Amino acid sequence: MEKKTPNKKPTEARKASDKPLHYYCPDCKKAFIGKAKGDACPTCGKVPPESIDQDIRTPLVQSLHREATANADKRDAAMSFLVLGAIFLVIGFIFLQLSYKPVSQTDSTKVIRPGSLEFVVSMLGIVLGGAAFVYGVARAVYHTRKIRVLHHDIDYINSKMRLDPGPTPLLVSDLYKNLSLRFRNYLKIRAVEKANQAAKSKEAERAGEPPIGDSSLHSGE
Repeated sequence: MEKKTPNKKPTEARKASDKPLHYYCPDCKKAFIGKAKGDACPTCGKVPPESIDQDIRTPLVQSLHREATANADKRDAAMSFLVLGAIFLVIGFIFLQLSYKPVSQTDSTKVIRPGSLEFVVSMLGIVLGGAAFVYGVARAVYHTRKIRVLHHDIDYINSKMRLDPGPTPLLVSDLYKNLSLRFRNYLKIRAVEKANQAAKSKEAERAGEPPIGDSSLHSGE
């Protein structure tokens, strides 16, 4: 009797090939998304190699550094929109307060006068300031994210000598890794300092000198 082999699910069989892959073309110096390993660059039609040498790595990394610098300049320009938007918002709210006018000479109750010049200026300031502020925040976030992706890809290409960097980790995970690395380095430094202190104390005891840090023996001199 023939044994029937269970059919594999097509989703499991195509899971690795259907996953989009992030590649860099060494000729175009640009990134593209491939559906499977060995896909060609849609711009020049060449297939990126699995491993690269210094001749391919150096110009590609230099191109990515230039792109990161350009995104940093665009992020700085977006921050200027944040400042301008904040200034216009402050001016708009100031004139909004000035647009409150008394109802009449006898009634001191203040209400907004939509037809006043102050109200028109306040609306212009709030609308323009809000638009500039939102635009600045959106562009600053976008270019900051782009810079993080480029720096991650540069580090991957330099360390692995490959053109298929994985997804960029979240900012929270980067902060956690940096803090944990600094804490481990601090513990190592403290351990080395304690070991050196203990070694110096032992050498002082052998030489008949008072231990390091003990000043009580010098008080009677």
